[in-house]
Amino acid sequence: MVAPYENGAPAVLPSSCLGHTDGRACDVRRHSTRARKCGPEHELTVLRCRTHGVAFTVYPVGWTPYDRAPLVAAASQETVFTPALQVAEASSLSAASGHRRSLVRVIVRAAAWLGLTGAGHEQVAAALDMDLAPHLARRGEYARATTWHRRAVLVAEARRVVPAERQVERLLVAGWRGGCCGRPWRVDPQTGALAALV
Repeated sequence: MVAPYENGAPAVLPSSCLGHTDGRACDVRRHSTRARKCGPEHELTVLRCRTHGVAFTVYPVGWTPYDRAPLVAAASQETVFTPALQVAEASSLSAASGHRRSLVRVIVRAAAWLGLTGAGHEQVAAALDMDLAPHLARRGEYARATTWHRRAVLVAEARRVVPAERQVERLLVAGWRGGCCGRPWRVDPQTGALAALV
């Protein structure tokens, strides 16, 4: 679940929980905070619905569980795609800064977010508003690529064609369709209503 954060806490608490399907009114309250070794530079808020016995973590907009960087950057902030984009700009994987295994891991993860690997690639392309034919061609080329540098270049090409409009929502839906994250939910900052993005 994502919600805007202000001063290290969600700006608005959701009025319902993820288990709100039985018609009973939710009683959502702050449960605790969770420190992270990486990711957002503040603790994350854990909420609990006393009615349904469900606890869940609220992530800042653009962040997902287990990622060390957001999907979309603010100012000069790095994203989950930045290392792959840096490898694409270098002459080879070894010329890029960073440890080889870490760079390979982030290239693979970025490719999955963009539907270049894994299942559900047509749904990922639709979620990202990509033309299917070029997407399928890029996916095939990624599978046949013999170097990590070439794979990073294909990730960079795919990332560039994601429309800027509603980019965070598009990437979250694509990540869910491609198996990179759970079903995306968001809290309406005006009403506190909880809504699935798909």
